[in-house]
Amino acid sequence: MARSSGQTWNNDSKSALQADECYTVELLFDGACAVRQYKVWHKGTTYMCVLLEETSEILNRVRVGDRMNIRYFEADQTVASEYLETEVRNVKKGNQGRLKGQYLLDLEIRESQH
Repeated sequence: MARSSGQTWNNDSKSALQADECYTVELLFDGACAVRQYKVWHKGTTYMCVLLEETSEILNRVRVGDRMNIRYFEADQTVASEYLETEVRNVKKGNQGRLKGQYLLDLEIRESQH
């Protein structure tokens, strides 16, 4: 997996809203759909950051630059799900506080369809 060389992440950004609830994300890898529930750390209109456990099988499958389609479900089930074409921009290891032992998967949202 292409992780950032020696780069770690701390929650210093004030420009993004931190998500406090879990969202369900369906990921499509090599034609096989795997439904997993992940915590979305940040989400904006053009990006999303997902928390992954250090033992997550996804860490071995994703590479920076990979494109994948995901189905994103809001915590509010009255809101329709959204299909997002995303590109992996970065994989960063958290090393402090609540992020210690977890990875952050930065996804650029390339296209959104409801």
